[in-house]
Amino acid sequence: MEITVYKHLESGDVATIEDWKNDFDGMDVESWFGLEKENCNADEWIEGGRLEKIILTIDDEIYPTCRLFDNCFSNANNGEKYITEYACDAVYDDDGEQEEYKIYWQFEEIKGEEREIDQYDWESTKNIYKICRQD
Repeated sequence: MEITVYKHLESGDVATIEDWKNDFDGMDVESWFGLEKENCNADEWIEGGRLEKIILTIDDEIYPTCRLFDNCFSNANNGEKYITEYACDAVYDDDGEQEEYKIYWQFEEIKGEEREIDQYDWESTKNIYKICRQD
């Protein structure tokens, strides 16, 4: 499976388009572009923000993290909503150089009415919680 995400060309940070857009919307354009306001075109926030589209290839099994956090399984009573979290390893091939990442997804569930793992929309970036570089 492949996931399309965006990498910041200076920091190397990788995130979904939704997360980068939230960052852009939360900043003034000068901070985002690093330019005076009159030299910024907000319609070009991806290019001006020095973001590059990359494809991460999932090369391993997706597994539950079993991590404890607010609103996780162990904090919910039967019939209540909670967040379930999964992770897997992924690779970006940058002209023969492999960069390894870990992708984390979070999905809302109702305790006692859980879906099967194959019912989640893994390819949608809207459920990706974070992406971490593995060094």
